[in-house]
Amino acid sequence: MKGRLFLGIVAVSMLGGCASGGQTPGQSRASDNRIITLEQLTAARVATAYDAVERLRPLWLRESGARSLGTVTEIVVVAFGQYFGDVTSLRSIPTETVREMQYMSGPEATNAYPSLANGRHLESAIVVYPVTLAQ
Repeated sequence: MKGRLFLGIVAVSMLGGCASGGQTPGQSRASDNRIITLEQLTAARVATAYDAVERLRPLWLRESGARSLGTVTEIVVVAFGQYFGDVTSLRSIPTETVREMQYMSGPEATNAYPSLANGRHLESAIVVYPVTLAQ
């Protein structure tokens, strides 16, 4: 169900405008271990976003084990600027619908997406950016 929802949202977003993320001159996104690029996704030849992360950035899937007063931290997935699910929800996202993925620490994710906290103690977030018509 989530896979179909994600595909539907991707289709709708392709009809809208597109935005290009800026890049600092001389900065290689492919060498940034906090980013998985479209080129890396294509070269990995895997079916789902989870498979891509598992192959290309396995550390993104690890929890540090640090707990604060017995609270459990979690890794969350953000898609279309909002909470999409826990890390297993990446299994429902086909790689052909993904333009880029980005790793954020818990504090970074909470600052970028304040609604993520919502009672959660974030370990980290994996942000999924969908493909658009003009890339």
